[in-house]
Amino acid sequence: MNALLVYPRFPVTYWGFQYTLRLIGKRASLPPLGLFTVAALLPDHWRLRLVDLNLGDLRDDDLQWADMVLTGGLLIQVESIQQVIARSRAIKVPVAVGGPAPTTSPELFRDADVVFRGEAEGRVDELVHALNQRPESCHVVEAPASHPNMTAVPVPRCDLLALSGYASLNVQYSRGCPFQCEFCDIIEIFGRKPRVKKPEQVIDELVEWLYSPAEYYSRIEAFLSRVGSVSATRASTLGEVGALLRTIWHVGVRSPRRRFYWRLMVRALLLRGRSKVRQAVVHAVQGEHLIMYTREHVVPRIESALAELQNEIKDASRTFRNDRKDPQQLSPLASRELRLANKRPTARSRPQTKRVRLRLLRGPN
Repeated sequence: MNALLVYPRFPVTYWGFQYTLRLIGKRASLPPLGLFTVAALLPDHWRLRLVDLNLGDLRDDDLQWADMVLTGGLLIQVESIQQVIARSRAIKVPVAVGGPAPTTSPELFRDADVVFRGEAEGRVDELVHALNQRPESCHVVEAPASHPNMTAVPVPRCDLLALSGYASLNVQYSRGCPFQCEFCDIIEIFGRKPRVKKPEQVIDELVEWLYSPAEYYSRIEAFLSRVGSVSATRASTLGEVGALLRTIWHVGVRSPRRRFYWRLMVRALLLRGRSKVRQAVVHAVQGEHLIMYTREHVVPRIESALAELQNEIKDASRTFRNDRKDPQQLSPLASRELRLANKRPTARSRPQTKRVRLRLLRGPN
């Protein structure tokens, strides 16, 4: 199954940043986090391709390659979404729309085959089934009453992106909001109860962004394209030749990151010459160390520290609950705060003061 994910174009407005992005050599402010998070939920055997219309145009070849098109976005992107729907329907490729705009205003997308409302975690089978039905009229997949746990959110498929075109990268930590700002529709989509990812999930995403082989080697290529050649006329020493052969064996043959290594070597040789190959080898060796060190040492240490911190919080909370049963065992500061909280006035203007004070004393549950 070939699935084409299309992120619609932003018009020239607040969200576009078109007037300033060109000053820093970028074409879009942020990648489509929602769309390549959905990509990570799709079946593993599907072939995926992502096109961000803020970086370039949607080609006919992309649409002809696709067995289905998945698109969606914000209300400000409605015009672009509708154009994607029209082009897909014109060549009889089924198209599904989702995200904030289709969730809050499904009536704007009646020309789509499927309108998928709500969050996708745990519901991909519904989407696939709806698309396979090839409905004659628009089929709306309604959102359930409950919201998914954030632990079900996978690491987004950042490998589908052309990251060099973006000014910034984004990580989603939470969904939902306790406030009721009248201009914002977050609570309509994600609810008023904030849901958060586990620290381990965020760490996995940051590692994927920063120290995935694709990202590291991409940074090397960008660096080599900007710096000048060094020692262009100096002959290679026997030591350097030996280092090159060992690098080829360990990184270019044995390492699971070898395809990135060879791509870097070929580009350095063809585009920049022998001096760039020297620099590319040095950075490839450094990168192999950094990637392995991060995954085998740094991440386990962080996970261990987080586990210890969670245990300390549980122990402190348990100790405080036991101390409250015997007020004489409370520390002087805790005793003073508890007395003040119990004496606090309960006027209508301050109904939450006592509960908030006690919550601060108890710590997290």
